[in-house]
Amino acid sequence: MTKLIRFIFLLLVLTTVVGVILFNYFKPDEQVLEPYDSLNFVKIDYIDLLNQVTDSPKAFFFCTLDNQNCTYTENEIIEPLLKSASTNRFDQIYFVDVKELNQNVLPSAIKERLGFSHYPAFVLLSKSDGKLNILSVLEWNDAMNFTQYDLRNWMIQNQLWLDEYTN
Repeated sequence: MTKLIRFIFLLLVLTTVVGVILFNYFKPDEQVLEPYDSLNFVKIDYIDLLNQVTDSPKAFFFCTLDNQNCTYTENEIIEPLLKSASTNRFDQIYFVDVKELNQNVLPSAIKERLGFSHYPAFVLLSKSDGKLNILSVLEWNDAMNFTQYDLRNWMIQNQLWLDEYTN
């Protein structure tokens, strides 16, 4: 009887060890995703925005990495537009991380300064005499979400939809 118990115990230990080894061997590597890689390589912190705006108009995508609406915009609006345009990225649009806005700035102050109170938001900005000029805004809010069609039209209206894009 003791031989049977020893045999079962040894079989159990052996099975557990083999299982752990196989699990670690076949475990997938962690995937490192580059968020918002469909836009310009340059990622801007909100604090550094004024330094990035120039006299000529520039387009900015205001969002955070952990916002569901931002993730939806990236995956369900921007990515299909890239496929439609037959390009890898929209280099003329810069990602601005607005994580600090959640903690420090009221929506009304953002609206006054940048022309939107909710994000994700696409904004065309320029600067003259050190002052920001809001040229065009496409803003997300719960009552009025934008679509691929809206973003494409916004890009066309602001000369961001380049001639080499197929559609």
